[in-house]
Amino acid sequence: MRAVFFLTIFLVSGCAGSLEQLQKVREAAPDWYDERKEEIRGETYPRIANVPPLAEAGAAALELKRSRQETLAAFARLLADPRFEAPSETAEQMLAWRTHHAEALMQQIPPVDFMSDTEIQALRARFDGL
Repeated sequence: MRAVFFLTIFLVSGCAGSLEQLQKVREAAPDWYDERKEEIRGETYPRIANVPPLAEAGAAALELKRSRQETLAAFARLLADPRFEAPSETAEQMLAWRTHHAEALMQQIPPVDFMSDTEIQALRARFDGL
């Protein structure tokens, strides 16, 4: 009985030392740690009202226009390239080609060959006999 008592006191004192070390680690944590911990727990998710507005909404719109202009310029260069050829097939011809080759591919797939119930029973009996 005394051994159990001393063992309990020893374990409690060891746990108390561990708790003190954990408290020191928590106190030494950086400032952002508490905020991040609350976010992960789901206690303080940011609200849409707290999202700051764009500083320069006009700049984003100008970039979009510029990228559209760049896209149109690249398309014009593509059309002017001597190696560029428009497709000679119509959409219907492309769809017919796809359908033909898809059917040919499906014919190459072998039929499903599952084991029958008698084959399964024979296989089980063979392994059960080992």
